[in-house]
Amino acid sequence: GLRLVTPSSPEQFSLESAHQYDECYGLAFAQQLKNKDIPEGGSKAVVLVDTIGLSKGGKDFVMRKSVKAFTDTILDLVVDTEETRKEIVDFH
Repeated sequence: GLRLVTPSSPEQFSLESAHQYDECYGLAFAQQLKNKDIPEGGSKAVVLVDTIGLSKGGKDFVMRKSVKAFTDTILDLVVDTEETRKEIVDFH
């Protein structure tokens, strides 16, 4: 699952930024306990998007673009093509 976080103030943005890893880890851990027989059963992600000061239409646009960019990035890591292979740094 993907959670999109769009804080409404700089202070709230800082707070969300500080605890998004722990929140995502907690959600994934709880989900994994529920789906212990599925290897990817606990997969979770949190995307923190700065939409402070944007209009309603601008905010919606930035949120859609953020989800698309996140999805494209994950697909680039999963899909093995010559184009994506040259962009991935892997030391193992």
